[in-house]
Amino acid sequence: MFEKKSTEDDDIREETALAGSLLNGIPSTDTIDLSRLFTQDLTLSGSFDVSAIKKTTFGKLLLALPVPAFLVDEAGDIAFCNEALMKLSDDRRTLEGRAFFSLFPDAEETDRARASVERIFKERKPLLRQGRMQVGNRTIWARIYFRSVRLEKERAILVLIEDLTLEKRQLELMQTIERAKKEWERTFDAVSDLIATVDEDYKVVRLNKAMAEKAGVRVQDAVGEPCYKLIHGTDQPPAFCGIRKILTDGKEHSYEYYEKNLGCYFRETVCPIHDDSGTVIGCVIVARDVTGRKKLEKELQTLANHDDLTGLLNRRQSRELLNAAFEGSRRYSHPLSLCILDMDNLKEVNDKFGHHAGDEVLIRVGEIVKAELRRSDFAGRYGGDEFIIVFPNTPIRGASECMERIREALGGSVFHAGSVSYNIGCSGGIVEYVDGDISPDDLIRRADRALYTAKEHGRNRIVLDGTGRRP
Repeated sequence: MFEKKSTEDDDIREETALAGSLLNGIPSTDTIDLSRLFTQDLTLSGSFDVSAIKKTTFGKLLLALPVPAFLVDEAGDIAFCNEALMKLSDDRRTLEGRAFFSLFPDAEETDRARASVERIFKERKPLLRQGRMQVGNRTIWARIYFRSVRLEKERAILVLIEDLTLEKRQLELMQTIERAKKEWERTFDAVSDLIATVDEDYKVVRLNKAMAEKAGVRVQDAVGEPCYKLIHGTDQPPAFCGIRKILTDGKEHSYEYYEKNLGCYFRETVCPIHDDSGTVIGCVIVARDVTGRKKLEKELQTLANHDDLTGLLNRRQSRELLNAAFEGSRRYSHPLSLCILDMDNLKEVNDKFGHHAGDEVLIRVGEIVKAELRRSDFAGRYGGDEFIIVFPNTPIRGASECMERIREALGGSVFHAGSVSYNIGCSGGIVEYVDGDISPDDLIRRADRALYTAKEHGRNRIVLDGTGRRP
């Protein structure tokens, strides 16, 4: 029998040093020389049987090691698996004798493992890899430590496995959450609508870039602030607040409002957020700046109801408002006065200086009329150079005073056509609602007769109710 050259104390010190090197990472030396651990286990011929490693001091050490470990022989087969491998697979014993490369689930991983083993046997340098392994019925993500070892006259590779599956899953989850967060930010920051999530205390949880910019704050500064303070600049929610309604009825609400603090019209939709029990715990706000649309609607409404040359009401809108004013006077016995105003000799101006000159006269009439009328009065271009002017809640005497101011202002206006300057006058007939009037047409007919009288009496005058009298 081969004579033992080491004492029991030497063996203990050697085992302790080896355990420390395995548990603390890859040792600094290239190859671990385990010869002294096997001298007591050599055969008479001086060789060492790897298959009997479990009976050796080194085998016992590996079996007790808390780190999953293999020994891979020069044929690339698994010669030994320790007990810690049970952490990874229930069929540890079936692994021994299998090709080490069969533990890798695809061709690429297998090729990498084969290359690693060949390299270590050739260069005897330690190596560290990461990749997927198929250990029994489990696929894991592992950090794999390779280290060359010398077992007397034989060589093997010590493989330590660190299971990173849970760590990787946690990392992937964190990465997924981070990607989702960035995706949310990219998606909602790309939207021009104002978007925010708010809790049940009206505090902002998240908001997109558009809302932060509209409110004039940074995104990080807005989080935690009451939304009504952020948008409305108030100490409490406004009366129309959809969040307040949601907290009461749990339903979605949409509405439009003008926000004086920001100088904008908004179309806002507020949707509830419920917890698992159905309780409202907040809401999502989506607000769209509709200021441009409101302006366009107003412009379209103006175009639909107004004469584009004078800016006064057109004939249709004038009649609609006159009908309403007439019904109010008939029902409540309020006074109502009406004037038909016509330009004097506008045809001669058009014939002599062109229609552009006539248009300048009509534009000037519109300016004068708008300047003289009260908020409750209204006027419209009734056709050509004829205008209708209505004075609700006004007796004929008050209406005639206003019409005289209009007539005098127009008469004092000077118009130019090249080097020629000229003036133009106007004539009008004023009537007041009486009990015998059945419809607005009765007023218009009497005002037309008064206007005809003004024309017959020399023009440039205002006549009351066809009497021919100047006020």
